[in-house]
Amino acid sequence: MSHQKVRLVKFQQSTTVTYVLEFGQGYLRFITQGGSVVEPAIGITNITQANPGVVSAVNTYTLNELVYISGVVGMPQINNRYFIVTALTGASFALADAFTAQPINTSGYDPYITGGIVQRVYTIGTPYLASELAMLKFSQNAAVMNITHPQSSSV
Repeated sequence: MSHQKVRLVKFQQSTTVTYVLEFGQGYLRFITQGGSVVEPAIGITNITQANPGVVSAVNTYTLNELVYISGVVGMPQINNRYFIVTALTGASFALADAFTAQPINTSGYDPYITGGIVQRVYTIGTPYLASELAMLKFSQNAAVMNITHPQSSSV
């Protein structure tokens, strides 16, 4: 989503459950089994063929959140991709590329027919700036991960 550095840290919650923790500028995300941990799905009711493409789905998203879209019938170019939420208007939001933050031009895509879901990527806020991520220290005892930073008293 941005050009700021992230830090990836392995977390083994049990012998069968592992995560990669993605620390970035003020956030923490969780990755497991090849994908991001996401929130419950919201049904998509329409996707425009426009620049930028606009998704209609009753949501509580805010600007710059990361979402994952899948299951869309008729517009395969959108399926199984991450996007940034931009230009919120009521129950609709515009799409931007998750890596470049550039608006997604869907005017040349196949028309939306039906279905599909959108899921917000589960994200927790942290006090860490991108410039501080390299200084984070981690220790794990069973299923508990302790995270410390030399310049903070507690987190």
